[in-house]
Amino acid sequence: MTFMGDKDSHDSDGPRLRWPLCLSVALVISAMVLQTAFGQARTPAGGGGRAGAAGRGGAARPGGAAAGAGVMPGGMGPAMGPGMGPAMGPGMMPGGPLGGALAPDSKPEEADPDAVTPGPDPKFEPKSKLTSAEIRAFKKLEGKVKAAQRSGKFETPEDRAAFDKYYTDYYLVRWTWYDELVNLHKYRAELRGPFKMAKSGEVFDELNHIVLSFMEKLVQGEYYPATRVNAMLAIGELNSVEQAGVQPPVPLPDALKSLIGFVNNEKLPDPLRAAAMVGIMRHAALGVASPDDRTLVATAMLRIAAADVGTGKAAPGRQWILGQALRTLGLLKSSGEGNAVGKALFVVVPNAKLSLCTRSIAADAIGQLAFSDATGIDLAVTSAGLAQLASDACIEEIRLLKADSVEIQRGRIKQRLDAVLAALRKMIDLAKDQSQQGLIAELASNIKGVSDTLDDPRMRDKDKEVKAAVEELPKKIDALLKKPK
Repeated sequence: MTFMGDKDSHDSDGPRLRWPLCLSVALVISAMVLQTAFGQARTPAGGGGRAGAAGRGGAARPGGAAAGAGVMPGGMGPAMGPGMGPAMGPGMMPGGPLGGALAPDSKPEEADPDAVTPGPDPKFEPKSKLTSAEIRAFKKLEGKVKAAQRSGKFETPEDRAAFDKYYTDYYLVRWTWYDELVNLHKYRAELRGPFKMAKSGEVFDELNHIVLSFMEKLVQGEYYPATRVNAMLAIGELNSVEQAGVQPPVPLPDALKSLIGFVNNEKLPDPLRAAAMVGIMRHAALGVASPDDRTLVATAMLRIAAADVGTGKAAPGRQWILGQALRTLGLLKSSGEGNAVGKALFVVVPNAKLSLCTRSIAADAIGQLAFSDATGIDLAVTSAGLAQLASDACIEEIRLLKADSVEIQRGRIKQRLDAVLAALRKMIDLAKDQSQQGLIAELASNIKGVSDTLDDPRMRDKDKEVKAAVEELPKKIDALLKKPK
């Protein structure tokens, strides 16, 4: 899936940056984030930054280091390493369906600008590098750094200065080295160790300040795309309180403000905004305590919901960002002043220009909102839109069945129908008119009947009966919507 490369992709770094796997990374991490937050992910279907943020340490001096095996692709190249899924083989990347073999008389394909860089890119390489002696000197500081983390305080101003220098000039600057791009996933995971050791206090707070400032600099600077995406993900993983046993962590409020600033910056490459959405969803899933911060998040998500995703190559990526924004609104659970959130979601549900997945996410989010009344909501129109989504999902499932000659994907269609059901139940609760309430309840009953059929153990081997039920539901919905009011 390509984020960049068409004329309507807002890219402040020039056309066609190498970002081919950024969305895949964000999707994988997003699933992991939700699984951690909930124990089980809810998946219904299928410059930014803080003002004045800058590192307090000296200027980072990136240098080379030995590369290692890992899951993060070097330079965001096409092959995925262990733990991220299979590497892409011949025919899966530019070079034609035969993996580069050319048919007689055919012209060679032009080089893809998104292809992996075979070596360090001069655009991102530092002018000076750490020497081996400097690296050894930094490693000698580790004892003093760990002592500060264990005690939770700095004994002298010199200890604080050494701590800052260790992280800004060595520990974190490795993220910018070409030879270390394959280790970025490891560095992100390792970063949790110092925080868990420090636990709380001035050292913990100082470390949060250093990391947040440094990662903001990486996100906005001229660094490898892999570095910038991982820096954004790292911002989303910062906590003000670390996890203790079964007690979940408390995400860092300053990090949330940074992420909101980045996601609001439409000049940033879309993969960076997608990575910011991963962090924002984590905050929403674990709980945003401050009412002001909740309003900040809701406002940013509504802005994304109101934006046109376009139709170019960047559209699928932007639609993914939209989906995460809708999920976040559901996690916040507030319908907003004058039901502003609910109304924004109701606009998405019937929009046939959007994917069924995105529309189903909107329906699922509606089902999570705490409506106090029906202010500004036309229940007849919204319920019809929800029912139409269920109908469209069934029609698409049958189309795919006929086109691909495979079984109905029961899990997929059930998720979509259940998302519609959750939203319709909210509409039933809001309806005051008995006849209107009865119609919505009848729509819900018909949809629930098919949903129950899809996971009924007795129907496991009865594909024809399941197909008939899915095929019949659009007809029933159409008849109900045409009933005289």
